[in-house]
Formats: sequence, structure tokens, C-alpha cells
Amino acid sequence: MVLLAVSNYCQSFRCYFCSNILLTLSNIQDLWVCYVISVKPNNLKVTDCIGFCEPPFTMETHPQSFRRTKIVINADDGFYSDIRDQGIVSCLSGINSGVSDVSVLMNGAVARHLLSVLDYQRKQLSALFSYLMKNNLIPGLHFNLTEGKPLKYKRSVQSLLDHRDCFLGKYGFREHLLSSAVDMNEVELELESQLQAFKQLFGTVPSHLDGHQHIHVLPGIDAVVARVLSRNGVKWIRVPVERIPEVSPHLTETEAEFYKNVSDQATKAREIFSSYGLK
Repeated sequence: MVLLAVSNYCQSFRCYFCSNILLTLSNIQDLWVCYVISVKPNNLKVTDCIGFCEPPFTMETHPQSFRRTKIVINADDGFYSDIRDQGIVSCLSGINSGVSDVSVLMNGAVARHLLSVLDYQRKQLSALFSYLMKNNLIPGLHFNLTEGKPLKYKRSVQSLLDHRDCFLGKYGFREHLLSSAVDMNEVELELESQLQAFKQLFGTVPSHLDGHQHIHVLPGIDAVVARVLSRNGVKWIRVPVERIPEVSPHLTETEAEFYKNVSDQATKAREIFSSYGLK
């Protein structure tokens, strides 16, 4: 899956050129950018319309605004599987792809394999890891509490797991959280484990953090994430605040409700993140 993000002020609109969903910057009015994402079995790339509508001012007239704005298009779910990683590498290396960053799942199948082998073997086993090392790129951490199995020993994070010792799922975790059945100490333990696994692979902290299925902005989870990131020296975090009514015609009712909740939660989480110095 590819996530589109424009700093922490991303807003969603329709494309002036092709009517597809696009993003615009709130602090540079009328600068329109369109990326159409195509996901195929063995490829993941930006296709079709990539358009810019001429803004009402230029670099010469408003240099400060242009200098301070950076568009980041982030591919998440790195290390989920080999085939997904190949698609992400194709995006990162493509001249016209637009994808500029990636975040990785440290409990994904590829990550677990990489952690189980010696350092010199890793580049041969993962196309994405090899690409990142070759280009001296440090990815973000795609913090996961909803899919697969934890990195922490199961008995120490029991409130996060089902009867199969797997995470509870996108909606199951949220229901568990609403019923106050999630132990925040266990959330912290698992996040620390995923951070330590990241450091083991890359020798440093992530460039940023985002959440698998946006779990990092959930009430209570946000404070744990902010505290742990601050303690570990991670400075950047995704804040998925969106104008959902602008894109809702493209979503089912369930999807629209989910993303509206995410956006509302992200708005509240932003204050917590800022209080810990996260950007």
C-alpha cells in the first residue's frame, strides 16, 4: 500500500486534470499535485496523471514558503513480503514514480528473516534492504499492533493477542482498546521491541514513525508512542489529518467512517505529539 503525505498539513481534493484524488498544501494555496497509484501483482508504481496547476505565486515572489515545504510520498508495509518489497524498490528507484520514502514492518516476514541471519547475508536476501543500504537511506518504522505476531515474548504482551497469539486485527484491536482491555505497558514493551529490532538492522533509529492501520493515533496509544519516540530520539511522526468529505465518494460507508475517525483521532494526537517535540 502507498500512503500519500504532505508534511502534517495534508488535505485531500480532486485533481484539476483527471478528477482523481490528489493532495494540496494548505500553506501554498492552489498548488495542485496528482499522483494516481497503481498496484499490480509484481509491481507498485505511480501512473497516469501527474499534474501541477500553476500556483498564484512563484519561488521568486514567495521563496520562504517554497523553501519550507517538502512533499513526502511514503510507501509503507516494507518488509511485509518479498514481492511487496520489489514493488516498493521499483517505486523508490523509478524516475517518474514520485515515491521518496518507505516505512518498514519489523514483525513482517522479511524483517524476521533478516534478523535471523548474519549482517553480510542480509543484502542478498532482501531487495529493499539492499536498496536502502546501497543508497544510504534510513527508513521509517511502520509500528504494528494489528497484524501478525509480536516481537516481544507472547506472555509479556498477552493483552494485545488473540487465542492464536496473533495481534487482534484492525477492528479487533480497536474494540479491545475501547473496552479498556489493552495494557499500555504492553504496548510500550512491543514498541520498544520493534524499535530495538530496527536498530539491530540499521544501526540507528528510524527517520520517522507511522502506524500500521493508523494505530499510532488511537487514544492512549498516542501518548505511549510520543513518550517512547522522545526517549529514543525519533523526531518525526505521521499525523493523518484529512478532509474526508472530499474523498468519501471514492470510499465505502465503512471506509469513510473509519478514516473520519482516524482523522479526528489524529487531530487530538497532534497536540500530544507536539508536547513531546515530535514534528
